[in-house]
Amino acid sequence: MKKPLIVAAVAAVLIALAVLFSPSTAKQSAQSTPAPTPTATPKAQTPADPSLPAITAATLLSSVDQKTVPVQLPYTKQRGARGELLDFTITLAFSHGQSTIFEIIPDDCVDEMKVNDMVVPLAGQAEAKRCNWRTGFAIDLQNFLKPGDNVIKLRIRNVNGPTGLHFKPLAQAPH
Repeated sequence: MKKPLIVAAVAAVLIALAVLFSPSTAKQSAQSTPAPTPTATPKAQTPADPSLPAITAATLLSSVDQKTVPVQLPYTKQRGARGELLDFTITLAFSHGQSTIFEIIPDDCVDEMKVNDMVVPLAGQAEAKRCNWRTGFAIDLQNFLKPGDNVIKLRIRNVNGPTGLHFKPLAQAPH
């Protein structure tokens, strides 16, 4: 005789749980209950590697938007226009003894590069690497960098789909 009571109690609990966790109930509950205010936990500041130059600022001028905006690197625009040109201006703080080698991964192609208004010849970089959004290429800017702030300008051409730029100093040349 106790068995039907247990079965009935379990059934009642299951029904109550089904109602409680049904999508419509959860939605109503979420609408009526204010979301908790997230508490900000300060992130530990990781000291910059003194052997690497620091990127202090980056801006982007798009041939589509025609306005200059600050950006963070790496930068990705999920819906780039076919043939869109992205002109990045990067300010870099450099000191003697720091690495002069940089990794550049364009999405899609690096068409032009200048450092402190000097044209950086890209002829030494195969087009397959200058237009490789997966691996890109490494370049040594030793002959172009000076102590203090340096201005690096990169023109990226989007072939299709997403577009953007990954630009960072490397501790050593990739193998």
